[in-house]
Amino acid sequence: MLPQLPPAWVLPLNQVALGYASDETHEQLEQAVVDLEEWHHFQAGYTTGPDELQLLDNLAFLISELRDDLASIDHLAPRLTTAVGLMERITRGRARADYSPHAILNDLALAVACTLADKAEERAIPERTAGVRAWQEELHAEFQARRATLPADVRADLETAFTQFNAALHQLERAEGLRDALADLLASSTLLEALIAWRAQALEALTRQHTRWPHLPLIGPRLELALGSDDPQPQVQALFTELGLWWGQHRYALMLPAAAVADLFPQVEEALAFSLAEEIPDWEEAQQVWDDLDDAFARAREAAVPVEHLRGTQAGNYLELIQSLLNHTLPIFAVPALFTQEEPPAQWLPLVEKILQHTRSGELEPLFEAREALWTLLPPPDPDSLGQHWTCAVCGHANALGSGPCANCGSRASA
Repeated sequence: MLPQLPPAWVLPLNQVALGYASDETHEQLEQAVVDLEEWHHFQAGYTTGPDELQLLDNLAFLISELRDDLASIDHLAPRLTTAVGLMERITRGRARADYSPHAILNDLALAVACTLADKAEERAIPERTAGVRAWQEELHAEFQARRATLPADVRADLETAFTQFNAALHQLERAEGLRDALADLLASSTLLEALIAWRAQALEALTRQHTRWPHLPLIGPRLELALGSDDPQPQVQALFTELGLWWGQHRYALMLPAAAVADLFPQVEEALAFSLAEEIPDWEEAQQVWDDLDDAFARAREAAVPVEHLRGTQAGNYLELIQSLLNHTLPIFAVPALFTQEEPPAQWLPLVEKILQHTRSGELEPLFEAREALWTLLPPPDPDSLGQHWTCAVCGHANALGSGPCANCGSRASA
């Protein structure tokens, strides 16, 4: 598993590594340290035990060291990577508490439990109730919007749950009867699961009823519904804002050949720009734009390449490397050393050069080409031959049963 950093940190680190650092770059690195300080301050409101306290102390020491030199990659990179590792260990440890499936409620429950055990500061509970109240208000707004469509018994249960939840949260905000208030909060939150389940059912029904844009991620059925309203503009803007956020988070996870990337990516960007305009001038033109966008996503689905056969292999490690670079979660200066730690097979050297080309230029096209080269070298096995081959643990190549070393890399290790 490669160490992953937040994209907001990786982008300025890459600029420093490429020699493009500016005043803005250094401001972004300053902000990265501020973000770390704020995260640490919030999490240190309570501690679950001595091991976690040591992790928090180690993180505080790293943060103080980071401020010593924000211009040196050699100084920043190992400390930021270690900081992320500490943050992940703290987060994983707290997730094991399992008071609630919702992380925000689980965190508040832990803060209450630690307060009762004298392992929390006074600020721990109030700092967390604000986020929980915002979460509850968002759910309540959705409840009000769907109220008329809910069955009477579901509606009555939800009204009771919201009342109990609000009362318990108010009690926690006043730091009164913490143990009982927490029990009431968690009990009523389980009833709110009915709204979440009903939302999923409503979306399924909507998908079955509105099929004009079946390939538009997230928004297809709701876009068709919005178009039939009296004032579609604000709804369309909200939907394409949602699609834009999804696109920013998931576009590189789409396993597409370079040609499909060149087809889809510009079309999505143009459709987003058009649909997020302050006012759509021509609704017939808009529908044509969305028809074309739906077709583009359909073509992308057809072109997508399966990669499951690469998981757990050296080829899978290379795919993870490419994806980390695309998502800006791995700094480019960390890449060359990876190839010395795990020497690639000779036939992979052209795709390795593509990856290194990206580290020198920062351009993304070589990464798409490297990813496609990897798939070309190691295509998925023919479904008809499943059970009639063994998969190489090094490169992921499918070899005929009974054959000798891997025909691709010469290894005898099977996955």
